[in-house]
Amino acid sequence: MTRGYQSSPHWVRLSIDPSLATTSQPHILRIQPQYLDYITLFDPLEPSQHVRQTGGMTRLSVDEYQSLNFNFVIPVGDQPRYLYLKIETRSTTLLAAQVLPPSQVLRQDRLYEVFASLLLGVLFLIVIWALFQWLLEPSLLMASFLVKQLAVMSHAAGYMGYWRLWLSDYLPPALLNELFSLNIFIMTAAAIWFVYQFLKEYDPQPWAIRLFAGCLLFFPVQVILQWSGYTQMALETVALLSLFMPMLGLYLAATARVWKTSSEEDLPVLSRNQLTLLFLLLAIVLWIYVLPVLGLIRVEPLTLYGIMLYNLVTSLMMMAALQLRARHRSRQQAKIQERLLMVEREVRIERERREEQKRFMDMLTHELKNPLSTIRLVTYGETEYASKVSAAIADMQSIIDRCAQLGQIEAEYVIPRTDTIDLKEIVRNCQERL
Repeated sequence: MTRGYQSSPHWVRLSIDPSLATTSQPHILRIQPQYLDYITLFDPLEPSQHVRQTGGMTRLSVDEYQSLNFNFVIPVGDQPRYLYLKIETRSTTLLAAQVLPPSQVLRQDRLYEVFASLLLGVLFLIVIWALFQWLLEPSLLMASFLVKQLAVMSHAAGYMGYWRLWLSDYLPPALLNELFSLNIFIMTAAAIWFVYQFLKEYDPQPWAIRLFAGCLLFFPVQVILQWSGYTQMALETVALLSLFMPMLGLYLAATARVWKTSSEEDLPVLSRNQLTLLFLLLAIVLWIYVLPVLGLIRVEPLTLYGIMLYNLVTSLMMMAALQLRARHRSRQQAKIQERLLMVEREVRIERERREEQKRFMDMLTHELKNPLSTIRLVTYGETEYASKVSAAIADMQSIIDRCAQLGQIEAEYVIPRTDTIDLKEIVRNCQERL
């Protein structure tokens, strides 16, 4: 049964035909999903004043047959009859009911428990992986994925009935119900924040990514509605967001600009087609759950647990995408590290070359200064050509000094200073010497 979000109770009539029973033992009326608030059974074989009730707002210990599902024990009877169920819930009204013999119920419960345990086990492993990746790379993207997965795992435990199994005897059922609704709001906000962080790396359209991030403002609104007693309205906004957000995410993926604005070395690991296909699959899986929740399509066994399918598929797909991203970034960092090593090696070689050049210039200037000193001593006191020899010696000394200064400048030991010169005076001095 699919009725969407409605404030009034729903009545369901079930037909019981004893001729179809394989045993005369009492049968089990098995009801799913596990978030319905109150389920009241009216059976013609029961006294009129006897009210039998189960649901998320009741303790597990009062159930006649205890399991992860809601159950009633009903007699087979001798004549065909109708059973009436009164459904009251602030969540969407999805209902699947079966009347089965105890042996078959026990077998299905074991299969359901195995499925639920495997699902929670996989989600737990994803949380551990996300925590490990966040410790290796403390980024907003990995932190948002970790928070999202914690909320998803907690929601899965509540949705599959484990909250009621573990906590209903210790906490008031009404409090558990409110906490489960709050968990849904947190999970939705964490998913929006994670997708926002994920898509930011692909240079999306600015107005669209701002609109996507703006949907986080629904979280405080939902909490306020819950505190004000309008939990059903808050949950309905979650369903409407889940219908709208996949379309916006698909648009952001299809119109991302990173492949045009970035160099080949800085491109992300996913191509445009891969990113678009990823968000298309996420949208399809989410709509499988959202459309029945809003009462737009008929419930089938798959869509009854569509949110679990969505959480599992999206968790695995996003984990795979993040793992590919981590490997891609690791390869990029390795290339950057290799370039840095090459640059450091080139710098070291250049430094050694300059030091060798400086040592050569120091040796050259030293070897040239000695002969000049000898010439200066030999020509000292000579009158003929003394001035010209002294000028030539001074020129050679100036050249040697400039060579030494050039080596110091290249080694950055000396900072050059610019000044103005009289070019005419320099030319006149050269003419006089010649």
